[in-house]
This record gives sequence, structure tokens and C-alpha cells, in this order.
Amino acid sequence: MNQILKIAKHNIRMFFLRPWGILILFVPILLSVFTQFLFNDGQVMAIGAIGIYVEDTSDVTQLIEEKLIAAQVNITHYKDKGKLEDAVRLNNIDLGIIMAYDNSYEALKKDSMPYEFVRLEEDQVSGKIETLKEVFTTQVNYFNQLIKASQSEDGFYRLYEEVKQSEPKIHVLNDIKTMMTMKISFSFFVMMFLITVGISLSPMMREREYYVYERIVVAPLKKYQYILGHVVGAFIIVFTQIIIQFCGMKWIKVDFNLDGFKFLIIGVVLCIVGISISLLILAISKKSMTYYLIMGIGLTPLCMLSNLFLPIELLPTWIQNISYLSPIRWIVKGYEDMVYNRPIQDMLSGLGIAVLIATVLILVSLILTSSYQEQE
Repeated sequence: MNQILKIAKHNIRMFFLRPWGILILFVPILLSVFTQFLFNDGQVMAIGAIGIYVEDTSDVTQLIEEKLIAAQVNITHYKDKGKLEDAVRLNNIDLGIIMAYDNSYEALKKDSMPYEFVRLEEDQVSGKIETLKEVFTTQVNYFNQLIKASQSEDGFYRLYEEVKQSEPKIHVLNDIKTMMTMKISFSFFVMMFLITVGISLSPMMREREYYVYERIVVAPLKKYQYILGHVVGAFIIVFTQIIIQFCGMKWIKVDFNLDGFKFLIIGVVLCIVGISISLLILAISKKSMTYYLIMGIGLTPLCMLSNLFLPIELLPTWIQNISYLSPIRWIVKGYEDMVYNRPIQDMLSGLGIAVLIATVLILVSLILTSSYQEQE
């Protein structure tokens, strides 16, 4: 154990001997600040516009409208059904909703549908309209469940306030600006992270290139201790970068639903994956120039295959199928599961696949390294 720690200390010292060693740890958060600044003036894009004709102006109706506005839906009120229908026909609004009930509370309590949709002909209906319908019916069903769980109208309002207070403060990523900022910030972070991992393991390449490795791995230092020492040193360096990124994003108040515990889990898996990729490149490289060349050239297609910078759905189907072999893609999925507040089981399943692929890469790299040493 003592030998492993000595090699880890040596690895860390070699990293920070570079004049830009400390700077590279802070580059990802600087890029996040730049991305935040770049999109700061962007306009929030609503998911659609609806027009409402309502006879009931009770608090229940107002609560439903508040929920819709919070979901980035633009609302226009119409006092006449004919004008509402005209607005739909002229495409001034995406969807019309008629709530022709005297009392929405009583209607919901009786499981009546206190609304009807006004839209274009079926062959002209877009995905946006279906999304708006789903958003609206989700909010109505939400209040329907609360009404059923309460004994009276006063009890409903008390229950609603209790539920509202108990709900976690989740930042809903449902506008173009926020989603683009989140995706590009994480993409820059992952790219710079992979570069950092490659640099942190580069002493192994140089020591092998100049035959220092053969002089180091003699008794009492074993080969596995030498490799593991460098891996531990690299892990400490890149995990420090992850801590800096997390603290920095909290400091600049970039709210992507960053959960400390979940982010650290993602960070640990990202460390394992990054190290496995660098070890594989190290195993197939004989010179430092080859090592950096493969890392530089391979980084862009790897990011493209991993759903970074642009949606993977834009690529051909056969490339999408190949991308499932990229462990980075599964880490991106885990990150999205966190920021979109999906069940933790979804996040862990994706990260588990990433670890499995990384394990295979590590085994392959060890086999190739062993074969290279035998040839030497």
C-alpha cells in the first residue's frame, strides 16, 4: 500500500509541475460561466399557446391556470366561444379550451370533464398540440386527485397548500434556453475532464517511452503497484476537478437540479470511465506523440457518439446503435436523469452499464499492456 501511495504522490507531483496544471482544473467551470453568459440573454421559449373560455372563475380554475403558466404555457382569455374558435382557425393560438362549467370544483369531484378542446382538423394536428393537451390534462388530473382525497372544498385548499409546501423545489427544464445551457455546459465539462484524465496518466507514457518503467518496476515495487499508483493519483486529480465543478456551479447559481449525492456518484463513475479510456489509449500507443494524437483526434467523435453538444437523434440510426457502446453516453443519460428529476433507479441503471463497459476497457488495456511488455 505504501508503494502505491508513493507512485500516486509522484503522479500528482508530475501533473502540477506543469505551469498550467492548476489552471486546467478550473477550465470546465470557466467554460460553464461562459456558457451561462452566452445564453443569459436568450428568450425563454414557451411550449405553446392556449386560449381559454371559462365561465367558472373560482379558485380551482385559477390554480389550474397558475400550474399551466409555471409549465411555460402562454394563456390568452376569451369572453366569447366564437372568438376562441376563430383564434384557433387563424393559428393565433395552438389550442383552445372551453371550460363551460359553473363550478369546476363540483365538476371535478363528480369526475366530470370540465373542459373541451377546440383545435384544427385531425390531419393538421401537430405534436405541440398533443403536448399542450397532455400538460393540461395532467394538471386537471392532479387537482382531481387532491379533491378526491379531501372531504370538503375547504379541506381541498388546505391539502393543496400542504402538498405545495412539501413538494421539492425542482427547477423544471422545459424551455429551449435552459436545456441548451445544461447540455453545452455538461458537454464542455466532460470534454475537458477527458483531457485532464489523459494528461494525468501521461507520465506512464513518458516513463515507458524513455525506459524509466523498466527501472522502476523492480523489487520491492511490483508492476500492479506501479499501474495502480498512477491510477490512484489520476483519480485524485480528476475527482478534485469534479468537486471544483460542482462547487463552482452552485456558486454561480446554475440551477440544474444538482443533487450533491447523485452528482458525486456520477463523478465517481466518470472518473472510472475516463481512466479506462486513457488506459486503453495508453496501451495501444508506443510514443507520447501517438498517445496525444489519438486522444486529440478521438475525443470529438467520442463526444458526438455520446449525446454531447448535439442530440444523438440527429445522427443516422446505425450510428445511434453503435453509440450504445460508448460509456460516456450512459453517463450523459445518468446526468439527464438527475437534472430532469427522474427516479434514481433510472440513473443507476445507466451508470451501471457505463461501469461495465469501463471494466471491459480496463481488462483489454491490461491485456494489451502485458502483451507489449512481453514483446519488449
